Amino acid sequence: LRTLMVRTSESGQTMAIVMFSGEFDQPKQQLMADFAAAFPDTHSLYYIINNTKNSSPIGHQPVLFYGQECINEQCGHLNLRIHPASFFQTNTSQATRLYRLVASWAALDGTQLVYDLYSGIGSIGLFLADKAKKVIGIEVIADAVDGAKENAELNGLHNAQFFCGEAEKLCDQSFFAEHGTPDLIIVDPPRPGLHKNLIAGLLQIQSPRILYISCNPGTQADDLEQLGQKYRIVRHQAVDMFPQTMHVENVVELALR
Repeated sequence: LRTLMVRTSESGQTMAIVMFSGEFDQPKQQLMADFAAAFPDTHSLYYIINNTKNSSPIGHQPVLFYGQECINEQCGHLNLRIHPASFFQTNTSQATRLYRLVASWAALDGTQLVYDLYSGIGSIGLFLADKAKKVIGIEVIADAVDGAKENAELNGLHNAQFFCGEAEKLCDQSFFAEHGTPDLIIVDPPRPGLHKNLIAGLLQIQSPRILYISCNPGTQADDLEQLGQKYRIVRHQAVDMFPQTMHVENVVELALR
């Protein structure tokens, strides 16, 4: 037994994912059966076999042992299906506050084309979709793209499209010529920040506005310095996603100079 991950939703549903270092069929099956018996209210129970030297679930196929394939989450007006491989903020109430801040700053009136880069399961783009003309999401993880499409359908949002690929490679002139020039770009990259090629692309595209959401203000500051060649900072706001820790999500609005 290597790790146990438990995810809970605002609706009270629970998903548990147990990670083993090998098959160990008999003891694995016994432990999983004992888990299911001890916690019968678990909505979704999975296990993962990971015989590598790290404890990351990425790249390992979750196996459903008991219950349903996903749990349902409510984020403001948005319903989301959370699968084992889905990335979603662990603090849903603060995620809702974060998304409402982004929506307020986006100030959409139904005429804007919004690009959501590093879109994950589509939560940010879909949160804004009912006020946008169209939302285009780009995400490198195929399972997340499938989840974003599923969540768009779940919420009846037909003006959102999601594409699988690296943002720094997909976001070129031909892509924008085919899908439209953005009125607003939202970026929410992982901790290392924006890829240098994407920064170069953003400077070339020259969207009127960018909303940059970051879980690492240090790398965000480095990226903002480079984007400062053509953009000015309008405002910024930190959101305390992880109380009693040093970690925050920081939102910065940029406007073309």
